[in-house]
Amino acid sequence: MSAVHHQIGQSGVSSHRGLLGDLAELPRGRFGELLTAPTMRPAGILQRAAAYVLDFVIIAVGLFVVGLFSSLVVSFAQSSSPTAGVVTALALFTTELLAIVAYFVVGEAKTGATLGKHALGLMVVRTDGGDIGYREAVLRNVLRLVDALPFLSLTALISMASSDRNQRVGDRIAKTMVIKL
Repeated sequence: MSAVHHQIGQSGVSSHRGLLGDLAELPRGRFGELLTAPTMRPAGILQRAAAYVLDFVIIAVGLFVVGLFSSLVVSFAQSSSPTAGVVTALALFTTELLAIVAYFVVGEAKTGATLGKHALGLMVVRTDGGDIGYREAVLRNVLRLVDALPFLSLTALISMASSDRNQRVGDRIAKTMVIKL
């Protein structure tokens, strides 16, 4: 049972056994604010979608710039050998995929949010209210592949609509949720 559940009874009020001992143990957000069950408001499906669209735009702009550079590198490599061009293109493609995953994982593990989530006042936290780390960030983001199935993120939409915390499959497995600050 998490610290939040120990501290908050059925009435929703914190119990205080020690002067500051119990309060010090409650999970806090990145900015030091107490995160308790009553204060954690799950972000809505549309808010999460809007943050994802912003992230997609940021990634697309970055990939466009990298793509211009990559096309020059591949052209140069292909001029020396067709095989070198293919190998270079595959290496650049793999690097770009890893950069996309890193954008989500590092942003969420380090600050609790990607740039899109920051812009909309959203944050990823553990379901007990604590900060997420790399383990949770990797799990929830690798499972985006499952959430995207069978098409147009239908699995994610069904999962979020059936959850009182609007959690995708990745969130449920990683024990995370996206909240409104």
